[in-house]
Amino acid sequence: MEPVDAGNYEQLSHCFASMEKWDGVGESWVQMRSLGLKKAPGWSSIEMQGTITPCFHHHSSHPQYDNLISLLGKLTIDIT
Repeated sequence: MEPVDAGNYEQLSHCFASMEKWDGVGESWVQMRSLGLKKAPGWSSIEMQGTITPCFHHHSSHPQYDNLISLLGKLTIDIT
């Protein structure tokens, strides 16, 4: 495991969590923080009118943010 890659520690914590080994989860995060590593934000990509744009979790700087939120709200209503 590369010690300077936060993703490895995050994956390790998920493995511990899946086995309900909560001490291991905590230790993974403590070790990651002690090395000064930070988790990368969650993201996805959206294609709108032929353009693929990344969208980051809890980040409203996307130029179509308001339109995306409105559309997602309508989709949520439609599927519930």
